[in-house]
Amino acid sequence: MKALTRRRVKLIALFIGAFALTACMFLPDFARQRQAGKYDPVDIEEDPRPSATARQAWPEEQTEPHTCGWHAMRSLYTAYGLDPDEFSLRFRLGTDQPAMRADKDSTGTLHPDLYRVLAQDGFVAEPLDFDRALPADHLDLHLSNNQLALAVVYRSTYHWVLLTPGGEPGRVRVVDSLSAEQVDTDAAAFVDEALSITLVRPAGPGETISIADAHAAGLAEMRRLYQRK
Repeated sequence: MKALTRRRVKLIALFIGAFALTACMFLPDFARQRQAGKYDPVDIEEDPRPSATARQAWPEEQTEPHTCGWHAMRSLYTAYGLDPDEFSLRFRLGTDQPAMRADKDSTGTLHPDLYRVLAQDGFVAEPLDFDRALPADHLDLHLSNNQLALAVVYRSTYHWVLLTPGGEPGRVRVVDSLSAEQVDTDAAAFVDEALSITLVRPAGPGETISIADAHAAGLAEMRRLYQRK
């Protein structure tokens, strides 16, 4: 009985050690990032809020392989009348922080960080439900109200782009940091290609945004993205 108990203790200790090692290798350093202020809302004296509707969006040129999400967010903020330089987006999105400590190249923008930052800055982010009836029509309606969307497509790697209203109903315009040219494409065809689409709008007057709920919604959408790939 004593030998069996010792064996159990050893197995539990081995399991805990393996779990801790895995966490150290494959999870972000949350404690260090929190201490550095990554999860804090930005401190801007005038507390600017996004405009009710978006102006025309323009792509920023991407010169680094992992910064597509940051550039897409900068284009979105500018379209809503905000100065992206004031919001420390690159730091708060964790763009340069590896998603896995063991893989220094696992940098970029992840859904949970993107959803959290949008919520902190007065936006509502809603993942497009691909399983609903006519998801392309829902996307088209959202964009036709002069709102924007962020999407992830796969082009040799995961790539963020910004979506704006197309030139006619049923079409979307893709604002891509890897292309100076903005391309109109069929909304339904784009939904078929995309791995994730997030509808973005400013929060309404008095509308409460839960940062925790936004972060959880981002986690759920990131999980769905990997299931779709």
